[in-house]
Formats: sequence, structure tokens, C-alpha cells
Amino acid sequence: LLQLGGTRKRLSIFFSDLISFTSFAEKLPPETVVNLLNEYLDAMTKVIFSKQGTLDKFEGDAIMAFFGAPLDQADHAKKACEAAVEMRQVLSQLHEKWHREGKPLLDFCVGIATGDVVVGNLGSKERFDYTVIGDTVNLCSRMESINRLYGTKILVDEATMQSSKDLFMFRKIDRVRVKGKAQATTIYELVMQKNLAGANIKFLHDFELGMQLYEKYEFEEAKQYFEAALNEMPKDFVTQMYIKRCDFLIKNPPVEKSGLIID
Repeated sequence: LLQLGGTRKRLSIFFSDLISFTSFAEKLPPETVVNLLNEYLDAMTKVIFSKQGTLDKFEGDAIMAFFGAPLDQADHAKKACEAAVEMRQVLSQLHEKWHREGKPLLDFCVGIATGDVVVGNLGSKERFDYTVIGDTVNLCSRMESINRLYGTKILVDEATMQSSKDLFMFRKIDRVRVKGKAQATTIYELVMQKNLAGANIKFLHDFELGMQLYEKYEFEEAKQYFEAALNEMPKDFVTQMYIKRCDFLIKNPPVEKSGLIID
């Protein structure tokens, strides 16, 4: 009874990918790589299923999933964020086990985007998959890879942040023009659940004030808040990046306030 075709629906798309997996795989026997990868994928898939996510596919070491179909989920963005956070927690448990067994410690990044897509049975009459296509899917994939530029682990778009900000703490990271999109996208880091913020509150507060001043082109004042944030978290790459940007822009002020966007 399955038929080709799809319907337009608002979903949350989820991409995760291992960091530097290719170089890691080159150093170990194939059997070791497969066993370790299967253990990782099994643990992460269980988390996605526990949040009522739909596993779309495995692409090597990458996982693609979506939330909100085939069964409706009013809180699909929150479920996607919950899955990402819990996957990080499960990874910590795997790290303890792998450390005891003398195995390498894998790590991964996540991208989440929320928007309208076409979901359904797509392919040929002989073979098709239940999957999603659309601009939101492409954006999500790009955001997952952008993590590596910022030293972050979980990046989400504006729509996902707005739908989940009552449960999670986010910080604005940047406005970027991802490949294939003419308009810039504001990206956010999913930091943690709100009830676990604790000592991170001052860091996030100072960083947010720095971002507000930075976006007003008040670079000297912004730098002071970024430096205060860095005192709270000396190893934070994004804060270090913005201090360097402020130094550059203080010496080289932009001619027009047209929006600070990177490609």
C-alpha cells in the first residue's frame, strides 16, 4: 500500500557527524573501526528513538534524523534538542568505558534546524525511502559542519532556539551565509538545560552583553565584556575569536553598518 509522494510539514531536522573520523579510521584495523562505530551508532540511535525521533539514514559515521513525523509532535524542536544533549551525556559514559578498554575516544557535532520540508516516500517506483527534502535539511547539514569553525558541539538555527528557549540556554554565535543560501542565518549554540546553568550564568551574561555591543559596532566596549567572559571560561574559542575581531575592527572600522556576516 506504500505510495510515492510527500507532504509539506514543519519539522526539526537533526544531523550529527563524528569529528576527524576519516583520519582516525586510517590508523586502526577495519574490524576495530566497525565494532567501535557500531557501538557508538547503536547508543546514539537509542537516544533518538527515546525522544520519538525518526532515523532517516546512516551516512558512514553520520546520523540524519527528524522530529515531528510520521506522528505529529508539537514540541519537535525541543525533542531534537533533548536528543542532542542526552547524546552528549551518553558519549561521556562511552568515553569512560572506552578509556578502560584502551580504545580511542570518538567525539561528534550536531546541527539542528526547524522549518518547512517535504516528508514522505521519495525515490523511484522500484525503491524509495521515507525521508525529508528541502532547504531546512540543507541548512541543518551545513550547521553541523560549521561547528568545527567555532569549536562548538551543538548548533541550532533561530527557529529551533525560539521553540526551545524555555528549556535550554543558548548563546548567539554568529550570522553566517552558508553555502547555497543567499540570506544570512543566525546560529546559536545549545549550551545546556536551564536548570543546570549554575556557574555558567555570569559567563553567558557577559558574552551576551558583548554580542549586543558588538552588533552596535561599539567594539571597544564589546571587547571589555568578552574579556570578562573569557575570565570565566579561559578556553572558550568563540570568546577568543570575538576579542580578535574587536581588535581588528577597532583598528579597521567598517565604513557602513550593513551587518557583520561571514561566508
